[in-house]
Amino acid sequence: MRKRLSIYSLSAVVGLGLLGTLVPASASVKGRRNTALALSGAAVYELARGHTGVGLVLAGGSYYAWQKTKAAKRHHRAARVHPVRRVAHRHHRSSRQHRVA
Repeated sequence: MRKRLSIYSLSAVVGLGLLGTLVPASASVKGRRNTALALSGAAVYELARGHTGVGLVLAGGSYYAWQKTKAAKRHHRAARVHPVRRVAHRHHRSSRQHRVA
């Protein structure tokens, strides 16, 4: 009975630990770029060695990492703009889109 209880408690701790890893960690733009570079290098290396399956998986991860890097860079750049200027710019952009031709 004690052995069964300890197995259940151990699996509960491991399960909760795995659920905690599902939350994405926040990374800086440089950290995201470094991850994308590492994945790109690994993909090129594996494809050059003829391991197409692993190379394609790494290439897909690399593409996803570069997209996240680009989005983080855009977000970082937008956060540096003064809030009043950001609102004025947004208003100006939306008024151009609603013009009648």
